[in-house]
Amino acid sequence: MPPIASFAEDRTWHIASVSKILSPGLRIAWLRAPTVAQAWRLAADVHETAIMAPPLNAAVVADWIGSGVFQQLTTAVRVEAQARQAIVAKFLDPQGFQSQPEGYHLWMPLPSDANSSEIVNTLRPHGLSVVGADVFAVDRSSGSPALRVSIGGTLSRERLERGLRLLGAMTAPNATRKISLV
Repeated sequence: MPPIASFAEDRTWHIASVSKILSPGLRIAWLRAPTVAQAWRLAADVHETAIMAPPLNAAVVADWIGSGVFQQLTTAVRVEAQARQAIVAKFLDPQGFQSQPEGYHLWMPLPSDANSSEIVNTLRPHGLSVVGADVFAVDRSSGSPALRVSIGGTLSRERLERGLRLLGAMTAPNATRKISLV
């Protein structure tokens, strides 16, 4: 889809980063400001607080963009994300979560009687990164229980399968809320 900036160029700041596309460790981002003056003002503010992006990271990313490596890497990331989404489809009810076809996260609403903390704590030793919805809430006392499940990162496909199998068992409609792992 086209970015919002393409519809309201004079009022939109478009920010993108290599951190979400390729690797969090690169810490390189770019911005399109509505005007050159606003871009310079932001650059001055950033310089006062962060000095600059790591020069080696900036040079690597610039080289990757110029040489076409960046496009190859982003294609490989998309292919891996699609493969991991296919693994998710084998172990979780497709009606039980929302995700993007090339995304590394799932959003899983839970039944009102579910204990998201228990699920998170049970899955932690199995390597599947799961966070309760309350972490993202402004008011943690309200809202429905849900989970954000990360299917990316350094987790192997085999460990992802094991974690998803357990998550599927814990969140199945007829599952008991207590599962013994012994």
